[in-house]
Amino acid sequence: MRSILTRVSVATAALALLLAGLPRAAADTINLTLNSGGPNITLTYKTTTETVGGGPFSWTQSSPLNSNYPTGPNGITTYCADLDHVIKTGNTYQYSVSTNLATLSPVGNDSAKITAINELYAEGYKDSFNSSANEAAFQLALWKLIYDGPSNLSFSSGNIRATGTVAQDATNLLNNLGQTKVNEMSGYELAALTSTNTQYPAQGQIMVIPAPPPPHGVPAPPAVMLAGIGVLALIGRARWNRRATAA
Repeated sequence: MRSILTRVSVATAALALLLAGLPRAAADTINLTLNSGGPNITLTYKTTTETVGGGPFSWTQSSPLNSNYPTGPNGITTYCADLDHVIKTGNTYQYSVSTNLATLSPVGNDSAKITAINELYAEGYKDSFNSSANEAAFQLALWKLIYDGPSNLSFSSGNIRATGTVAQDATNLLNNLGQTKVNEMSGYELAALTSTNTQYPAQGQIMVIPAPPPPHGVPAPPAVMLAGIGVLALIGRARWNRRATAA
């Protein structure tokens, strides 16, 4: 009898250890297929002047199916946080999801940048969807904060330079940082999307998610199911032996 109980206890403990050691990757990675992007923006990035496509980007989530990220006007919506890499319409990319913006390499562990980026979203994220001009201004302002930080808000100098109406609209956004009366991000927070492909990284993105983030169910893998069946089998065998002895 003690031998059977000992085996049941050992099996139960093994199951508990197996559950505790399960990887959590399924809860913090997401596969997204790019549907479309926002307006093109002409700017000078470092030393190169070019016209680049920015956000808002519209995505379709393909996996994991148990994720529950919110969608914007045209599906999952992001803004670009990375001018050093590219994405292409129709391609699927896997991203890791983190509420720590420092995981985006262009942002880094710069608390001033992170604070300013959050203020930009609080000031103008919802309004950015009102027109293509607002979308372009918001994206340009975001790039300015990411690559130059809040200490240089002038588009005539720094790593991000631009002229014209879009630069003026972006400047107006940046000059209002921290002065908003209505926090458009109330109940939400920012999530960094970082490419899991280290050899050919996809362009990093920023996504808006509920605060706290939505729960993710992680399906039990076959190993856990087999361990559970083993425990049940041992318990059943113990009961059968007791009945046999009593008979």
